[in-house]
Amino acid sequence: MDMTEYGYRLIADPATWVPVPREFPFGEWVDADAWLADVPSRLAAGVTDAGEIAEWYRRTASAVLDVPAPHAGVQETFWYLPLDRLETTLAHLSVVPRAVIGEATLEDIATTGAETVMAPRIERIPSRVFGEAVRALETLPARIDDADGGTGVGILGVARLAAESHGAIFLIEVIDPSLDRIALMLDDLLGLLDSIRIGTIDELERDPASPV
Repeated sequence: MDMTEYGYRLIADPATWVPVPREFPFGEWVDADAWLADVPSRLAAGVTDAGEIAEWYRRTASAVLDVPAPHAGVQETFWYLPLDRLETTLAHLSVVPRAVIGEATLEDIATTGAETVMAPRIERIPSRVFGEAVRALETLPARIDDADGGTGVGILGVARLAAESHGAIFLIEVIDPSLDRIALMLDDLLGLLDSIRIGTIDELERDPASPV
């Protein structure tokens, strides 16, 4: 089946993910000021010490809004914000027609192709929606600026999930300097991938939560 005949919806778990606008208008928000005025207050609602937490949400929401997409093909970005932790990591979703990618395998797509500090860890994992997905974990060398104005060498962790359906490749990517944080996210990243629904526009409008 050709994705030109189909569309997709990603219905992320609101207890874990906050959609981050890539452009405005976005949903009910006409611009960045409207989003920043509304979303942090919603996130802090019902939280103990909500004033202090709301201020953290405001500062962090402004920061995540300014994070550029890692590449031009990103369609959607999600702020990882589980209820039990205050996090700032972003996950990015790209959707590319198989015809554009050619014969590359999901393993090829799930890896960055960049020089790595350690050998990538690549595995096929079950997916409730796609049947199977490929997960790749990589460590990339990175330049780190220190507080004294100097630079050092550090690492960036990269986690990617690649899956295919209806003639399209779906890729979710996380880049973070904390490998421990990425490890804690892995189940939630698979949950994010499995929240994708594919169907005709009519089907998605009738029941966006029902997988095809």
